Amino acid sequence: MITHVCVAIQLLGAAAAPDAVQALQQHCDSVLGAGECRMARDGSSDGKTECWRATLVRTVDDVMASIVVDGSDAAAGHVAQRDVTFQSNDERTDRWATLGLVIAALVTQQEHAAASTPPATATAAPAAEPRPPTGSHWFSRDRSETEPATISEELESSHELLHLADVRLLAVADVGRLPWATVGARLAATSGVTRYLDVEIGFAYLASTGAAAIPMSAGGGGVHFNLLSATLGLCPRSRVNTRLTGHVCLGGDVAEMTATAFGPAQPERAHAWLPNAWVGFDSALRLTRHLALVAEFKTELAVTGPPLIVGAGTAIFQASRLTENVAFGIAGTF
Repeated sequence: MITHVCVAIQLLGAAAAPDAVQALQQHCDSVLGAGECRMARDGSSDGKTECWRATLVRTVDDVMASIVVDGSDAAAGHVAQRDVTFQSNDERTDRWATLGLVIAALVTQQEHAAASTPPATATAAPAAEPRPPTGSHWFSRDRSETEPATISEELESSHELLHLADVRLLAVADVGRLPWATVGARLAATSGVTRYLDVEIGFAYLASTGAAAIPMSAGGGGVHFNLLSATLGLCPRSRVNTRLTGHVCLGGDVAEMTATAFGPAQPERAHAWLPNAWVGFDSALRLTRHLALVAEFKTELAVTGPPLIVGAGTAIFQASRLTENVAFGIAGTF
């Protein structure tokens, strides 16, 4: 009889990151007890025949995994296997936490089965090669017998962390950077840098819906304003549930404001650069696997004093030092 419920876990297949292995051990320990789930590479469980053995085989992207649990000595012959398939939007550490819980559940199940089996009837089962993960869904009932093998763990390749998260197309309303009501559009892309940090790159076009009047002494007419901007930001990521995610972002924005005069006088154009620092937040509600609704809010602070636009010796417009904008639209998610 196995004296206590412990398990030596061995990994096959792609290498795993330390935080992923930690999530697996912590959730396995939460069921079996602190320190009872041991990685075979540590050497802490090598040769400990009273412990169960678990072999974990996974694909490189962690989408599919196969777990085989078997015992030794009196528990030999008690073998269980589960194949697990995750969704593409499941977080990596959530996947590993689930694998830890599955291992603990299989060990508990087999421990109870071994405890209820008379010693005389317990026979050793022949060893078999571990099967790679199949395309079956959560907790398939396939079973096989296997002999675990050791493998070292390494950090995951960096290309698994650098990925395009979404591309957004948004309608924007802005207050303060241009006169009158200001509307426009923004195209942005978000890429994952680490598991919890994204980088955002965006481009926007804004146009004033009205025109500032030029004094009659200059022959009448008006000035129309528009603005082009480029944005870069860093955004720690949070997730409320599998459908709702959000960011609180900090970044910078460089914009070119153009004032175009029209009327009886010769048309003229003037340009001004508006560098800004900004803070904002956004939220995305996933509708389907590759489509989400997005809402954004940003507050921008001019790094330098906005220039004063002058016509016919008279001040026409000066952008606010503190501006705000909101945006709503859709995102393609990946």
